[in-house]
Amino acid sequence: GQSWTFQLTPALPLRDVSFADAMNGWAVGDQGSILFTNDGGVNWTPQSAGTSSWLQSVEATGALSAWITGTGGFVARTLDGGANWIVDAPGDLGATDCYGTSFDAPDQGWLAGYYPQAGIWKRSPSATGSGSTAVRTITLRLRVSHRSRRSSWKWAACFRRRPRPNLSSGLQRWWL
Repeated sequence: GQSWTFQLTPALPLRDVSFADAMNGWAVGDQGSILFTNDGGVNWTPQSAGTSSWLQSVEATGALSAWITGTGGFVARTLDGGANWIVDAPGDLGATDCYGTSFDAPDQGWLAGYYPQAGIWKRSPSATGSGSTAVRTITLRLRVSHRSRRSSWKWAACFRRRPRPNLSSGLQRWWL
């Protein structure tokens, strides 16, 4: 049957993990923690994106490419396995805490943030280099989760910060 195997990592709390394939993946967490593996998780190498932001999400888009998001509007990507992280946040993001990201390709995907500005940003390739645009402003805390690189759908789990009568938490399907 199936089993779980504990992978020893540094002591800082980790918040998300994403693998591009069976061997190459990243994990992110508190105080700017980034870990990379290219051997299926047997060994993890610390990386730095030059931030102490609490990193909330990571999305591996290839063996050498990934996106990370965190508190204070921190968004960065790598195209070289994490040797260099390039800050690449939407211009109108400000200090919004980013809780989720989902990418179909290294230059095309989604970003979800909550405080102080709630919203979802879509990034598309553009000639000017800044392809990020706000596509919907909402009052919910979002966590974008992507499960299929072949289909055209995404799931977003929505949680209200303060539950109110007659309002429920739940799942919504967003068609792209």
